[in-house]
Amino acid sequence: MKNTLTIVAHVRAKRGMEQLMISEQMRLVAATKNSLGCLHYELHRSSRDKVEVTFVEEWETRELWQAHMESQYIAAFRTTAGHIIEDFALYELHQIA
Repeated sequence: MKNTLTIVAHVRAKRGMEQLMISEQMRLVAATKNSLGCLHYELHRSSRDKVEVTFVEEWETRELWQAHMESQYIAAFRTTAGHIIEDFALYELHQIA
């Protein structure tokens, strides 16, 4: 069993804004993949609802994830796309089996 932090974040764009949100999220993924402590950082789009995406991330530690959340990449995303998010849910998880 790993002692890492898994993040699952569900994001729903406002109707009509999904392409802009996904474009900005893809930029965020590209910028983050090589961040210190990032083991993987993926973006998945719902096959049922094109306005919904899910980030699946794995970080070496919670502290390194927190540093990412305070990074220039996240700040830039909030500025360019924060206003187009309809719903957001974030889960911090640790593997138990």
